[in-house]
Amino acid sequence: GSPTDVDTDDHIAQASDLSESLLEENVVPKPVGTTPSINDIDKPKAVSVESQLNAAFVFGTGVIVFLACCFGAYGKITVDFVRGPSAIGCNGWQLFKSDDGS
Repeated sequence: GSPTDVDTDDHIAQASDLSESLLEENVVPKPVGTTPSINDIDKPKAVSVESQLNAAFVFGTGVIVFLACCFGAYGKITVDFVRGPSAIGCNGWQLFKSDDGS
């Protein structure tokens, strides 16, 4: 390699093991396979009236059960005879014992 030998980028690329397709300009790779987009396969279908009624029934039942639990918890907190006696701990080391009414 004398200083007068100048290698251009094209000369280096042609001398390497690169294929001709990599040296061409504007080479657009082709897709491996053409599969339809997931958005094009199944469009959303209308929900049947039966499914809507089933969902409404399940939702309504859940709301009723939730409200019943809320009223039950409120009753246990506020009404003494519903609550009954309670104790935290065991005999000999009780931390808390409610008034059992006796």
